Amino acid sequence: MDNLCHTLCGLALARLCRTDPRGTALLLLAANAPDLDIAAHLFGGKPAYLIQHRGITHALPGIFVEALLIATAFRWIGRPTKSRFPQLAGLALLGLLSHFGLDALTSYGIRPWLPFSARWSYGDVAFIIDPWLWAMFATAAMLGVPDPGGGTAAARRSGNKAWAGYLLGSAVSLAGIVAWSGRTSHVVSVTYAALCALAFSMRVDRISVPRGRRTAAVVMSMVVVYLTVLATLGSLAKERAIGAVAARLGGSGPIATTAIMPAPGVPWRFLCLVGIPGAVCPVRVDVLSGEIVEELPLRTRLDEPLLQRIQLTQEFRAWRVFSRLPYADYGGGKVTLGDARYPGNGFCTFDVGVGEESGR
Repeated sequence: MDNLCHTLCGLALARLCRTDPRGTALLLLAANAPDLDIAAHLFGGKPAYLIQHRGITHALPGIFVEALLIATAFRWIGRPTKSRFPQLAGLALLGLLSHFGLDALTSYGIRPWLPFSARWSYGDVAFIIDPWLWAMFATAAMLGVPDPGGGTAAARRSGNKAWAGYLLGSAVSLAGIVAWSGRTSHVVSVTYAALCALAFSMRVDRISVPRGRRTAAVVMSMVVVYLTVLATLGSLAKERAIGAVAARLGGSGPIATTAIMPAPGVPWRFLCLVGIPGAVCPVRVDVLSGEIVEELPLRTRLDEPLLQRIQLTQEFRAWRVFSRLPYADYGGGKVTLGDARYPGNGFCTFDVGVGEESGR
């Protein structure tokens, strides 16, 4: 997931736990801490990034070590403090596990048992950017803040600023949803606008929420329901994609769906990547309308002799470690190594020179 989602989730958890400002800061740090592994790009470039990202800092053994380190740092920096080490460690672990859980939902994958096993695990439930999760986490966070209609003038100003920030963030998120969802944006826009209007009316009328924790818990429960629905729709899309490819092939050859990705902001549309011998078939499925669109298969070409000439390169090693649906292309004296989940995307595609011989 993107770091905005991790940050909003950490803030929502802080409201759920009713922590003090120090606890909130700790949760926000812990909710983003595993992504510090992107620093590998500074030292080893793209190959190091693909090998190290979603690595040990995202694995369960690493997460427990990170929780102890973060708690120790906060205990040392904040001395004297009323918070005990077990409390700090518990909050840090909660934030880290939220990062682990969100990343586990995506088709990018995680390696949960490093350093004992390097096997990837893929949730195939949510896209790496999900505006609906932004909206729900932000709502859980903001409905738990003090009512701007009560308390001191300073408290009211602080609450109003926080609410203004929420509305601004809502507007930006809504614009992103509309931009991504295209012609189906009306349903999304109306639903999200109604959510913002309801929350705003609670502030304008000074109808305070008696228990911020309870409100945050209800909204966080909505997150669980949303992800359950998303997983169910993804399962239906998977069945329809397999059926479409099987019908086209006449039932011959092994078929396996190896990646399912919902469209950002449109949770009933999916891109399903169906693996067949020698190719990957992209199939776009709209679960609500029943529309199924098969795109041109992508040839994997993994049996070309030229691949053997670059097996010792850093690029080849990183490609094999990261790629879930690897493919290769040849021409112009180079081999292009990519992943069918992100074809042509520069962050995971390598061009490796092999001289004038260009293959077939």
